[in-house]
Amino acid sequence: MYAHNTRIVLQGQDKLPHTCLGCMHIFKSPDGGLHRTEVIVTDGVTAGCPCCAIPRCKNPLDNNRLRFCAKHHHLEAHKACDDPVHLCIEAVNINSSRHGKSKTQRQKLSKLNDAITVHLPPTSTDDVPLQDVEEWYEHDVASGAVRLCQVATTTSTGVSNHPVASDLDADGCSAKDTPPKLKATFHCQHTNNKQLVVRPCGVICGRGTMYHHETVSNVLIMIEKMFTLPRAHKLQHMIYNSNCNALHEVESRKIAFFEGMGMCVDAFHHRTKHKASDVLCHEHCDMKAYPELLDDNEMMLVKYDFFLDEMILHRNLMTVATLQKQNKLPHHPPVL
Repeated sequence: MYAHNTRIVLQGQDKLPHTCLGCMHIFKSPDGGLHRTEVIVTDGVTAGCPCCAIPRCKNPLDNNRLRFCAKHHHLEAHKACDDPVHLCIEAVNINSSRHGKSKTQRQKLSKLNDAITVHLPPTSTDDVPLQDVEEWYEHDVASGAVRLCQVATTTSTGVSNHPVASDLDADGCSAKDTPPKLKATFHCQHTNNKQLVVRPCGVICGRGTMYHHETVSNVLIMIEKMFTLPRAHKLQHMIYNSNCNALHEVESRKIAFFEGMGMCVDAFHHRTKHKASDVLCHEHCDMKAYPELLDDNEMMLVKYDFFLDEMILHRNLMTVATLQKQNKLPHHPPVL
């Protein structure tokens, strides 16, 4: 497997040089000439695996129960340094884990709370159904005490964006004397995501691992390395939801590989997630500025619904086939 992975790194995926009429567009320029344009789309998917807790370390772990690789194994017994505050944070973390308040346990309990909704008045913060919990520690300098804090994110919609009364001071302003948030990682570190590079036709031509952060600089390095491999060729456009930041990076560092390449933001993120005041983004990252990326075959509501229904149909066919192989007798009971 190691040899296979090494081959992929050095030579790329088998479909790296792929092209077809589904991902290549032949268009006529204003001067009447025919030109071709090819597009890739890149985005991260949350599929992390255990990794060394030292930032930017890419060494593999000896087993998935360890927090550090062999090079940094000497740090395994020391979750906190000699700083008294850090030692208190570790003690609070150990205590919360012993009482079933670890993040993983709370997330499991939250799913049970969501499945069995009990409408009882909450008596403590432990009664709040937690899902993706943000954790931090607060240190009271006067007393030296450290406490674990969480912010609950529920599945409810229509939650007010206004601060609650407890978050306001006497003048109605947000409290300014809130202790700073101290964050620590005591559990196994996971890679941030897997960055996929996909053609519009659906063919995945490459991927990369983002270890601690999906930074635009890492994405640019991945794309340049991928499309300078011997079997690859440079494409005309790259679609990425943070391309405005990537374009800033390209221009400031003068990265020659991306010269002449269109770097657009997908229509959804460009319309809803990016500031209208960002001149560079709106002048250079809007797909409307590139006629070769546009056609009359828009995905309107009818097409969206049709596509979704077709995907549900095919997914159900595969699921039922699996159930049949497992002798679970899938069927439609008679209507009474």
